[in-house]
Amino acid sequence: MDDNSVITLLASITDPPEPASRVSIAAALRRGRRQRRLQVGASAFAVVAVAAAVAVPPIILSNNAERSQASAPPSSSPTRPVKQSAMPASAPATFNVLLPYAAFGWLPAGYSEASIALNDSGLLNSGPTEVDRTAVAANGATVSLAVDARAACAAGAGASGGCPPTATSGKAPDVNGRPALWILDGRGIAWEYAPGAWADVQVTAGRQGHGAAPSRKDAGGLGSAADERTAVQTPAAAGTRDLVLKIADAVKYAQRTPLVFDVKLASRLPAGWSPQEMGFHVVDGRLLADGLTVGPAADTSALSINATKPLGYGCSYVSGQSSYVTMYGVNWEYRVQDDHIAKNVQMLCSMQPIDGLDVNINLDMAPEEAGAAPLPGSYQLGGAFGVYTRMHLLGLNPANWTADPLG
Repeated sequence: MDDNSVITLLASITDPPEPASRVSIAAALRRGRRQRRLQVGASAFAVVAVAAAVAVPPIILSNNAERSQASAPPSSSPTRPVKQSAMPASAPATFNVLLPYAAFGWLPAGYSEASIALNDSGLLNSGPTEVDRTAVAANGATVSLAVDARAACAAGAGASGGCPPTATSGKAPDVNGRPALWILDGRGIAWEYAPGAWADVQVTAGRQGHGAAPSRKDAGGLGSAADERTAVQTPAAAGTRDLVLKIADAVKYAQRTPLVFDVKLASRLPAGWSPQEMGFHVVDGRLLADGLTVGPAADTSALSINATKPLGYGCSYVSGQSSYVTMYGVNWEYRVQDDHIAKNVQMLCSMQPIDGLDVNINLDMAPEEAGAAPLPGSYQLGGAFGVYTRMHLLGLNPANWTADPLG
């Protein structure tokens, strides 16, 4: 298949008839992702088909060479690449969240992880049991990859609670010699990349005329059952399965490119506290972490630290919970939430940039259950202000950031 055929194929993927979007891209991909990927009934396809709605007209994708991530020789043909990725003999039971385990090895021309705006979060994530990667085209169409750790979904870490997927579109050709199943009526493929460890790739549609692309602040939500039925009836474009299979064949495993952080803690975390799922963005080949999230087993996201380039969001003052204070030469909005929803949650939001960065700190001091004991080690941190005193901000230039944020 030549370059013009690939362009026609990609354009056809972006133009199925489907209902208007009511889904935040970021929220949809972060919330219940495993269930939507592998339990492929009507609701599963509705999310991926609806989530990429955008206001711009469909475009003809540029006829340039593949993105810099390509591990195979550049080619626009959706036939399987000559050089396929090496498959791991085994997969880890837990990923190192600071080193995203998997990456795209080949993408169609016009798709890139670097196209994701810094204020769109949730599309690239590195977690202890799942890695998510997403590449975006100019009209909002996406290619998404999710890779599970060994036995992650079988152990219930994923929302589906089991592997292999039970709702499929039939047996697919092997992915580099490993068993595979079509999902989403051929718009996706799931494969066992190592014993007990599954991955999947999906392509989703960019749309015209459904309003502006949803932002990271949108609450999101699934469409109606009627919307879902309409979406699932749309057949995959001819050639889509070849394209999906080529992307899957080229996925790279056991990657060593680290996340880099604009903050470093000056002292060790309390015993039992460890990093958890991290969002990130790709800029100039670097994987820039969106923030630092750590916690103990009882609350794995007990502490989140975000130090970001100012995006104009400001701080949210809540009457009865928030107060304005000046500490360490910085004006803060300091909020303590202690009610039926959350127990002793301390939040700091800098009112002006610090070393060029807006700083937000959220610290859960205790589980939500009434009468629960404080989280082990939480008081050792000294509250949200104590966390701030442990932080070393590294500024706006990623060349100065660190791959070791934990002190």
